[in-house]
Amino acid sequence: MKPLHRYLWLTLYLIASLSAVNTFAQTQTESRYKSRLDIRPKPKTASAATPLSFQKKSFIIYQPQLLSLDRNIQYKRSTAINQYFSNSLLSSLRNNKSDQAQVAASINDNKQAAEEYVNMEDKLYYSDKLSVSNIYPNPANENVEIDYSISPSINEAKITFYNVLGAEVKEVILDKDDKKVRIQTRDLSNGIYLYQLTADGKSLVTKKLLVRHQL
Repeated sequence: MKPLHRYLWLTLYLIASLSAVNTFAQTQTESRYKSRLDIRPKPKTASAATPLSFQKKSFIIYQPQLLSLDRNIQYKRSTAINQYFSNSLLSSLRNNKSDQAQVAASINDNKQAAEEYVNMEDKLYYSDKLSVSNIYPNPANENVEIDYSISPSINEAKITFYNVLGAEVKEVILDKDDKKVRIQTRDLSNGIYLYQLTADGKSLVTKKLLVRHQL
């Protein structure tokens, strides 16, 4: 009986040992297979950042947003600047108009003065009582004319002609009721003569007349 009992016990022991070995082997195999499947990449640290990501982050520009107070300040500043330039432009336009008006007035004054100067140049004599023009045409041919105006306070005004020797060759009384007189010169020889204006016996002015008859 004892050998049989020992044989059974050894058999059970071997079966139990083989079963334990088999179970351990399966466990190791599954664990190894599972560990291979669960391999994951290590997380990248800040020091392992790529140059590209660093470049992107380094060129980010911060754009501040204007608050409502900033917008009001900007608006008021722009309004003030626009108003300043508008006022400057309007002031410049007003000054230009004023300058143009002054220039126009100056031109008119100069024109009037020039006309008066020309009129004075055309005058033999001019006063508030007597105005007599120069003889025209000069040189003279057949006749000459004189424009004049005499006030009632003057009793007599006349034009006297002299040759170069001082001898009187012709005298013309200016009628107060007329404004122009024509004087014939066809009877005068070619040459230079002097004509003199006299009012109430007082000699006022003397000028030269050239007589040149056309053949």
